Amino acid sequence: MTSPVCCDNGYGKCHNAEPLNPTLRIWEWAARTLKKYRDNRASQKTFSLLLEHDDYILRDIGINRNDIYRLRAQSFDYDPIVELQRLRRERLRNPTD
Repeated sequence: MTSPVCCDNGYGKCHNAEPLNPTLRIWEWAARTLKKYRDNRASQKTFSLLLEHDDYILRDIGINRNDIYRLRAQSFDYDPIVELQRLRRERLRNPTD
């Protein structure tokens, strides 16, 4: 009989337990690193596409070039596109023009 596995990640009891297999740690790290790399690449492509638009279109969207450059230069643990969406919603609620 096998022991129950929490969240299908190889932990015997819950998130506080050590992995059952030491090599599983390596694979988990590799998966996290690859996911972070892919997410970063997708964000960079999105930033590049946004920067191709002129200032009028960006203003219609609710963001500006400075926002894009600032978020592009920062390192986030979360998705920077979500931060752009938050800025956009905030500006649409509180217009300055």
